[in-house]
Amino acid sequence: MNATVPAARVMLDDLGPYDAESVIGACPNGWALPCLSPDTVRRLAADLEGMRRWNFDTLSFDGLVVEVHDGDPGDNETDPVIEVCEPRHDGTYAIGHGYWTWSLLPDEPELTGTGDAPDALPA
Repeated sequence: MNATVPAARVMLDDLGPYDAESVIGACPNGWALPCLSPDTVRRLAADLEGMRRWNFDTLSFDGLVVEVHDGDPGDNETDPVIEVCEPRHDGTYAIGHGYWTWSLLPDEPELTGTGDAPDALPA
C-alpha cells in the first residue's frame, strides 16, 4: 500500500498542475489529499481568482492562514468562509481535503490508502 507520495504533481479539475510537497492519502472516492507549500498556495489563489465568474471557490492567504471562500454563496453579499487552514507541522497546507477534486497527474505513482489523517476534513 502506498499511502503517502512525496513531492507529487496534482491537478484541481482543469487547474494546475501544482507541485505538492506530499500527498498524504486519498479519500474513499479516490480524490488525492495534497499538502501545498505557501508559494503553491499563492499560485492556486491567483488561479482560482481568475475562475471567480464561474462560481469557483476562492482563497485568501495572509502568509500564515488560508481561508477558502464559497464561490457560490447564493444570496450572500460576500463569499462565506467554508474552511480555515493553518500550516501543518511541516509548513504545508492541506486545502480542500474531502471536497475538492484533487487528482495526481497520470504519470505519478498510484495512490492507495488513507495515509496520515488530514488536519481537518469537512463534516
